[in-house]
Amino acid sequence: MTTQGSHQLGELARASMAERAGRRAVLWAVVRSALGVVAVLGGYYLVTFDERRPTGTLAVLEILLGGLLFAFVVVIEVRAIVRARYPVLRAVETAVVSLFLFLVIFAVIYLTMSHADPEAFSESLDRTGALYFTIVTLGTVGYGDIAPVDHAARVVVSVQVLLDLAFLAVLVRVVIAAARRGLTREVADVGPAAAPNAEPGAD
Repeated sequence: MTTQGSHQLGELARASMAERAGRRAVLWAVVRSALGVVAVLGGYYLVTFDERRPTGTLAVLEILLGGLLFAFVVVIEVRAIVRARYPVLRAVETAVVSLFLFLVIFAVIYLTMSHADPEAFSESLDRTGALYFTIVTLGTVGYGDIAPVDHAARVVVSVQVLLDLAFLAVLVRVVIAAARRGLTREVADVGPAAAPNAEPGAD
């Protein structure tokens, strides 16, 4: 077998291995995204929340803590995207998990507000109802079955609507930028390693 033929077989083998590795990466990305969503929703349904403080104080505190938690998770995930072998897949994972974390943060706020003051909304909210109301607000669907009644609830809903726009705009831009940086790093790493492989073809 000639040197060129051996080189072609080697390239085919590497391409096949790369394809299998890519499929495994996609599968693991789906699994990690699902596990992240399950962890976020599981925490939401299992953790007991403090409902004894006044509604206004509780809402402000939870918005601040939720914002800090969300920012912390996003910063960690963005760094992971840049270092990831498949940055685009990691970026998709980050977007999915961040979305559910964002929804759960506001669902917790609405839930505790409703428990602290049953008249804060047009009906008392349980965990599923609070999550449903958060999703409906994000989607700006507005079915009208649940609505904020007192001023504190209306203010928090208004904050969510404004943050929804920021979430969709800023998070997507940050994730895309991190994915591009990761791709640039990957190309830079592969370039020097691929150079020796070009020598046999030049003969």
